[in-house]
Amino acid sequence: MSKSNARDASFMAQLGARSNMSEYQDFISDLDNWELQMKVKDRQTSSNNEKLQPKTELPPVRNAKKPTPKSEQKSKDKRLNSYDYRSWDKFDVDKALEDIEKDDEHTEVVETDDRDEVLNDVEWERKNEKELAEFAKKRGNDHYKAGRFQEALDSYTAGLQSDPNNPVIYCNRAIVYIKLNRFRDAENDSDKCLTLDPINVKAYLRRGVARCRMNKLELSKCDLERVLRLEPNNRDGVKELNKVKELLHREEEYRVRCTMPIGSEFTAVDKPDYMKSKNPLIRVLVEDINDVVEEHD
Repeated sequence: MSKSNARDASFMAQLGARSNMSEYQDFISDLDNWELQMKVKDRQTSSNNEKLQPKTELPPVRNAKKPTPKSEQKSKDKRLNSYDYRSWDKFDVDKALEDIEKDDEHTEVVETDDRDEVLNDVEWERKNEKELAEFAKKRGNDHYKAGRFQEALDSYTAGLQSDPNNPVIYCNRAIVYIKLNRFRDAENDSDKCLTLDPINVKAYLRRGVARCRMNKLELSKCDLERVLRLEPNNRDGVKELNKVKELLHREEEYRVRCTMPIGSEFTAVDKPDYMKSKNPLIRVLVEDINDVVEEHD
């Protein structure tokens, strides 16, 4: 081969290499441009999503275990080699057991957090209902002291709607029913109070008074005697029991006189106040029928 041909061949080889190098550089530049465009689009989409979605911290998922720190994971991963007898000699079994018990207590607390939240909600509702009932009871007491018996009745009824198992409100409403001459309702409320509180002295007393007003004297006597067994020095119980005994004595006298033959002498029997007529007395003129007939003739 001549020198000219060799030069031409080397020139053509250099020319080809340069063209390949320029094409490779163009490819690399195009690839860099594409990568840069993709990064710009990713930033734009991420910024748009952040603008559309408000930054709110979501509450933790229930029963989700919290991730343990790496330090704890490392400490847990540190296990003794079964052939490392020196380490086993230094191993404290009691301390390891204490650590296990502490971990178990911690997991139990985490698992019961949700139950505690539910119980706290229920307890809060119950507490709120009891507070409403207590407020209604106080208002009823104020109305009763002021002589506003109907308003007191409404307040006690509202309190029982909030706390239907409150024996004190039943007992208080019973005395209001007595003031309103609703003795059967007073007896029913006293029964409910004694079902919830079997040794409530006031409930026995008020039921005894209500039964006395309904002429259930024997039952009234039993209630009032129960009052004095629970509180021997109860003045109201002694007073009401004496009234009931007097009424029973008068009823017995009345039965005896009714069985006496006609013409026998007897004295008038006084009626109790609740049995007396509320109509005003009327004076009646008594005349002889024969005289009136003669006058017409």
